[in-house]
Amino acid sequence: MRAGLCNHAADYACAGCCAPGYPDLNVHDTTYWELLWRIHNRLTL
Repeated sequence: MRAGLCNHAADYACAGCCAPGYPDLNVHDTTYWELLWRIHNRLTL
């Protein structure tokens, strides 16, 4: 937003998550970090 690439953070096209198999994981969700770390632990352990 500071660079003027979009008006709202949710509109920025490159704000998605790169978790394989989870295309609907949204950075702006309130449970994002919990889900991301849960997925990370499943994929790496």
